[in-house]
Amino acid sequence: MIKYFLIFIVYCVILFNTVSSQESISRCDTFVLDSLTKMNYQKFIDSSVSYFLINSYARRYKEYLFIDEPPGILSGAYFILTKNLNYKIWISTHDHIEISYENMYNWKFNKFVKEKISAIELNYKNEALKYAE
Repeated sequence: MIKYFLIFIVYCVILFNTVSSQESISRCDTFVLDSLTKMNYQKFIDSSVSYFLINSYARRYKEYLFIDEPPGILSGAYFILTKNLNYKIWISTHDHIEISYENMYNWKFNKFVKEKISAIELNYKNEALKYAE
């Protein structure tokens, strides 16, 4: 994974120095998307959210948003990498997060990352590019 990241950095530096900014950003997005869609996400199913965050491109997330489906029941989170790129992580357990009426919407991130993953979805411009469960 480090090798791909270093290749990506070199690729982007060359592009930023040779073509217009907008065009180079587009080409870097394409390179990143190609790498991310080739990744085997199945190996992260039934592992903790923290393991996924540490061992994938998701570690570069800028912010996260909890998902509650049905309302009030924590079912996962969005990990936002860029304006157009995010991961949607669904969890299969609630072993570390208390699910109760009194605790509704007061979930702690440090407890959430201990939960087990049931599905991973890679989204680009609101379109699912890759899904594993």
